[in-house]
Amino acid sequence: MSILLAVLLLLLVVAVVTVAVVVVVVVRVVVVVVVVVVVVIVVVVVANQFFQVYNNDNANINFMKQSRCENHGIN
Repeated sequence: MSILLAVLLLLLVVAVVTVAVVVVVVVRVVVVVVVVVVVVIVVVVVANQFFQVYNNDNANINFMKQSRCENHGIN
């Protein structure tokens, strides 16, 4: 009877350790995925802001060129 109990206890320990390892691995994977997603979102937002500023500058420059040309009668 004690051998059966020892085997059951060993199986219980193995099961608990296995579940713990799986939980740790899953948590690490989730943390890595979340960090990657946050970094990608930040990069996209910053790049978007940069390109908006760049495009606005180009639009302003083109507008100024167009205004100057019209003022001097140049089409």
